[in-house]
Amino acid sequence: MSRNKWGMYLVALLLLSGCTKSNTQQTAKKAVSGPAHQLSIISPHPKVVQNEWVPEFKKFYKEKTGIEVNVEWISQGGTVENLRFIENEFLKHKSGIGVDVFWGGGVGPHLKLASMQRLNAYKLPDSLLNKIPQNISGIPVYDKNHQWYGCTLATFGFLINKAILKKHNLPFPKTWKDLAHPRYQGHIVSADPRRSGVAHMVFSIILQAYPWKEAWRILTGISANTREYSRYAKNVINIVTTGDASIGMAIDHYAAEAVAKHGKTNFAFVLPKDATVVSPDAVSILKGAPNKKVAQAFLEFLLSPEYQKMWLLPVGAKGGPKGRALGRIPVVSQLLETFQAQSIVTANPFKLKTAFKYDSEKGKRLWSLLNDLIGALLIDNNDHLKRTWHVLRKKGFPENRLRILGSIPLSEKEALGLSEKWKDPIIRNKKVAEWQKFARQKYDAALLSL
Repeated sequence: MSRNKWGMYLVALLLLSGCTKSNTQQTAKKAVSGPAHQLSIISPHPKVVQNEWVPEFKKFYKEKTGIEVNVEWISQGGTVENLRFIENEFLKHKSGIGVDVFWGGGVGPHLKLASMQRLNAYKLPDSLLNKIPQNISGIPVYDKNHQWYGCTLATFGFLINKAILKKHNLPFPKTWKDLAHPRYQGHIVSADPRRSGVAHMVFSIILQAYPWKEAWRILTGISANTREYSRYAKNVINIVTTGDASIGMAIDHYAAEAVAKHGKTNFAFVLPKDATVVSPDAVSILKGAPNKKVAQAFLEFLLSPEYQKMWLLPVGAKGGPKGRALGRIPVVSQLLETFQAQSIVTANPFKLKTAFKYDSEKGKRLWSLLNDLIGALLIDNNDHLKRTWHVLRKKGFPENRLRILGSIPLSEKEALGLSEKWKDPIIRNKKVAEWQKFARQKYDAALLSL
């Protein structure tokens, strides 16, 4: 081969090599970027949580995989509506409902779905799991079978408007039992526990903190003092901060946000001395999740220390939220010690000492039945209850009439047994109608011959 021909051959070979390399790089780049992956989340969390966490997950996922991810956020309203939607969809589609992740609503709904075999277990890498305590104050922070994980912790109590209490010369309540005193009539606001996971947890705590009969007497007094049952727990905070009520049943992060905004001089969040509970707000992967690998990545993202600190940090801090402080307690305990000074969170549940132990298993078993029982006895007939309470108050609350007012149609043991049949609509509708009638009759009986 002549020198000229050899030179031309080399040039062609180099060009071909360069072209092949360029094509290979383009193909690899195309393969990595590819079509966007998908993730669907159903959640009762407010818009602020969606706005902070979804963009961060998209960034996390792109850095981790090189692929874009589209996130569909689904909400049917509050916790109860979202749980009902999931349950109804699974009745129609046994193998999966086309949704990947259920996030929020406390831990009760996730316990219930786990017992119904509606969740997909996923064990986090040990590097993440070892940073999360398995339980706190006797309550599990994550499922031992890895079907759900707490991503934040919450405590429950009541937000107080100090100025309104002072205006009406009312003492500072310190326990759940205090709220049943008639002096607080018309001063309390709560969300409807049939719609709100926060309100449901408050009622459930009281029912476990006291013997069953006494607890119902306390709940009857609280309900008689309640001026309004709001649809959502967040609305309770607004009602108290505007001065339309003195006391509101609340979860810590909603209350902390209000105290930070309006000042400690005017507002306070009380953890009741008779029963303080720390409860995880959970996340889980639903059975038949169409994008299971992406869902697993989402759990790793939520529970990594780098992103867990977003719950605590103020807006503008490195690694903090972009739009609004979230003020929640992360499950990675070390972060609370490191960043609490910068946060609006004041309580440290990891150091909380309480003799009261909430039974999550019992709470799960009674979840649906308890909603209906509370509704029938205390909310559906609330106006009737308030009128009766008002008359008895004028008469000095005769003890025998208070016993009638606080009476209940079944024992705790009977409630637990009946809860196993609560999916049967015939049994459920029959019992709810009986309980509503029972409530009306006992309110009338409490006033008989007075």
